[in-house]
Amino acid sequence: MIRPPEHAVTIEGEVPFHHVDLLKVVWHGHYFVYLETARTALLRSVDLDNDELERLGYHSVVVDSQIRHVAPLRYGDQFCCSAWFTQVDFSIRISYFLWNKRTGKRVAKAKMILAILNKSGELLLGTPDAIRTRLPF
Repeated sequence: MIRPPEHAVTIEGEVPFHHVDLLKVVWHGHYFVYLETARTALLRSVDLDNDELERLGYHSVVVDSQIRHVAPLRYGDQFCCSAWFTQVDFSIRISYFLWNKRTGKRVAKAKMILAILNKSGELLLGTPDAIRTRLPF
């Protein structure tokens, strides 16, 4: 498995019963819950959580998200999800790996692109310096 960079943040969790279907496999949409939890931890690690972005006069919106499922997570599985920044110039791109702690195998990889909006909700064509200076590039 490719190792995430040093600035990556990893969260751990356990698949709850209400995230699985009749076959006790995680419904595909719930993987985004795990990604969002890791993204929040990543942004907090650089002091750019939602409240701080608002204080700086900005908002972020997800404009693209992709996930490739490699193996299923099942009810009760312990998992890890790592998130890290891959690009910050025109938008903020975040990559993810999810893996099963018991087997050590990757279950999914994903990426997400965040656009930055100003206070008025206008899309910015670049990442403002107030945000860039907090990111590891």
